[in-house]
Amino acid sequence: MRTALAILLICGSALAQSDDLDKLKKDLEDAKKRIDLLEKERERAKLEEELKTEMGTDKEKPASGALASADLGGGVKASLLDLSLDILVAGGTSTANNDEILTLQGGDHDPNRRGFTVENVELVGTGAVDPYFTAQANVVFLITPDGETKIELEEAFFVTTSLPAGFQVKGGQMYEQFGRHNAQHPHSFMFVDSNVVNTRFFGADGLRSQGLEASWLAPTPWYLLLLVGAYNANGETEYSFINEEEPPFYASEDGRDIRTLREIQYLARLLQNFDLGDTIAMNIGTSWAHGPNSTGHRADTDIYGVDFYARWKPVVNDHGWPFVQVQAEWMGRSYEQATGFDEAGTAFEHEVFWDWGWYAQVVWGFTRRWTVGVRWDQAKGEVAHLDREDDRFDSRRRASAALTFYPSEFSKIRLQYNYDHATHLSAHDDDEHSVWLQVEVLLGKHGAHKF
Repeated sequence: MRTALAILLICGSALAQSDDLDKLKKDLEDAKKRIDLLEKERERAKLEEELKTEMGTDKEKPASGALASADLGGGVKASLLDLSLDILVAGGTSTANNDEILTLQGGDHDPNRRGFTVENVELVGTGAVDPYFTAQANVVFLITPDGETKIELEEAFFVTTSLPAGFQVKGGQMYEQFGRHNAQHPHSFMFVDSNVVNTRFFGADGLRSQGLEASWLAPTPWYLLLLVGAYNANGETEYSFINEEEPPFYASEDGRDIRTLREIQYLARLLQNFDLGDTIAMNIGTSWAHGPNSTGHRADTDIYGVDFYARWKPVVNDHGWPFVQVQAEWMGRSYEQATGFDEAGTAFEHEVFWDWGWYAQVVWGFTRRWTVGVRWDQAKGEVAHLDREDDRFDSRRRASAALTFYPSEFSKIRLQYNYDHATHLSAHDDDEHSVWLQVEVLLGKHGAHKF
């Protein structure tokens, strides 16, 4: 009897232990799932920060704290005013004369003459407005080749911070998120000047306007961002659209105003990022811009783009060095010319003009504070019916090599050589050579240099 009772007690204890073991296994599996989810969210947040830094959009990290701040409660602080001043100057020479340099150096912040150029003096103010918005304004000063001081409100926008489900809205005056290069400010460039195709399609100041953007960060295992935008289509910074001051083609004598949604410029962009192990990250983007142009009513422009970026950096590194960055973009433009007359009374027939261009660059950070980079640019198009000597349409090729030294996180010194081939040049068999020395100093917060 005692033996039977002992056997029953042992069996009952074993069953109880078995139930406890099953429950423990289930709890461990649930805990592992929660840990995996938290790890994925941590990696996602880390990737977003890395992408912001690599794309030159991480401008909210102060070097020495905000100028003034206020506690809004709930762990949220508003930076009432966070200021920085970036000064970018260059000097150099070229086998091209000053008039030809202006056609070769298409960016407003490129070296634009023999001798010295104040490329960009940029005053930036950023801060958190409240738990729902951040804001940023960029005021730029530069000196034109004629010696006049030019002041422009380059950007002034708000960004939402509390929308659910990965949505975000941005509004105001802003660079449009077309490709990689267009939205970058000059101090974020890895070369002294802009690439050829960006200045040909978007003009000297890049594609920017007043408008509204909405983006969605998809809940996918990899980084996937979808962005759409709507903007005013007129002005000098809408170069390939309603630009009546210096259009790539003629401007209709009747002009063209924003009357309906058809006169709005639209943009769509898809960006994806992938990690290849612990040392390589890359992203691939596609962009499309559509809007009216200045040749007449119902004439439109479409610009298409594909961009690629990859970065290698070892797990064990010296403040981010060594590293290798590879970046490339291809863009194509379909420009519809309406039937009409320009202000001089010249008649134009309806046709569609197509041109394209691309660039590819490699930058190697070979030791701490030093980088070397090479870039190749090319642009061409269907110009049989146009003037091949016109610098807006002619065939262009450029090869560049740059050596950069970063004395600190707040300064850089860059030496660059450019070889340019363009059919509109004539003095040296369509070839020109240029050498530029650029210096940047920054006061206040920073985020452009990597250490």
